[in-house]
Amino acid sequence: MKLLHLLCFVVSVHLAFTSFMGYEPWMNQQNIKVLPDIPVAVYNVSLNDPPKTRWNGLIQSFGPAKAKQLLDTVLQRIFPKEVRPIIDLITSRLDDYIAQPFADELRGLAEIMEADLGDIVFANLMYEMTAGCTSIVVQDPQGNIFHARNLDFPFNDVLRNGTVIINFQDQQKTVYSAVTYIAYIGILTGQRPNGFTITVDEREEGVRILSGLIALVDRKASPISFLTREVLEQQNNFESAVKQLTDRDLVAPCYIIVGGISPGEGVVITRNRLVPSDVWRMNQTDYKWFILETNYDHWNTPPPTDDRRDAAIKALNIIGQDNISPKTLYQALSTNLVLNNRTILTAMTSAGHPEIFSAWLRYA
Repeated sequence: MKLLHLLCFVVSVHLAFTSFMGYEPWMNQQNIKVLPDIPVAVYNVSLNDPPKTRWNGLIQSFGPAKAKQLLDTVLQRIFPKEVRPIIDLITSRLDDYIAQPFADELRGLAEIMEADLGDIVFANLMYEMTAGCTSIVVQDPQGNIFHARNLDFPFNDVLRNGTVIINFQDQQKTVYSAVTYIAYIGILTGQRPNGFTITVDEREEGVRILSGLIALVDRKASPISFLTREVLEQQNNFESAVKQLTDRDLVAPCYIIVGGISPGEGVVITRNRLVPSDVWRMNQTDYKWFILETNYDHWNTPPPTDDRRDAAIKALNIIGQDNISPKTLYQALSTNLVLNNRTILTAMTSAGHPEIFSAWLRYA
């Protein structure tokens, strides 16, 4: 009953929260000044280490004080005090709401960074609240699959400073890789070599902070970034990854974009919280050689204030399948509107060619 009262209280502060987040029309492209792109630093995390100490090496290399400062800066922008009682209650019973090994990893991060555990928990749920993205899977004439994305957030000036590539390793061999953030243990952009690639795009539906917390309390739902990491660790092929990503209950609606290693292996899974709303495969598109998702259901027209979709489609059609490559795909993601003043990074992945996995910080 105490938790129910707290959740009801969240409804009363939701409008204040969204105002606090600083939402504004997406595509304010005036006075854009594009600066040189910067490759993202690479770190290794050993899956053989105990979960509670698994992240210690990365945090020590990055700098615990620097990591804590970045966390504090982000939280100052996105953590309304009205939500604190709910986060504290979840944190006090963390193992009831967060599965292992994630619960112990969060505890370990709080310890090594000398940070409040509630702050760490909230930071790892923030994607369920706000983000914007463009994800594209393409197939070249030889049947090679390439998967790339832009990741956009409203506070990109801070998150760029904490963006990293992580190779998750077993006995010093990379099992899967991710583009992520310091102190963020989930994955929104990942690759399993010779298996599949995943990106996650936000899908707005209803009161996200309320529905997300209710789903977490449900104890059956997973934050999408945690599920993505589970899938990368547990599955080894495109179809098995798609099945697990389609079946599991989630904390919030989203779009899950998956690329494989064989011709035609590209899909956008439009997820409601409990069930998939739509599973849209590359061969079902009008183009047959690419599939893309921004932050709107593909069967609906995007709003005129944020038409990244049509800008990306136009760029891909100008390039054409005969000329598609990682380089030209990167150019498509550099198109005006697709690259915008909230873009943090561009990531390039290919499970069939895992050596190209890379990311660049973008400044637009």
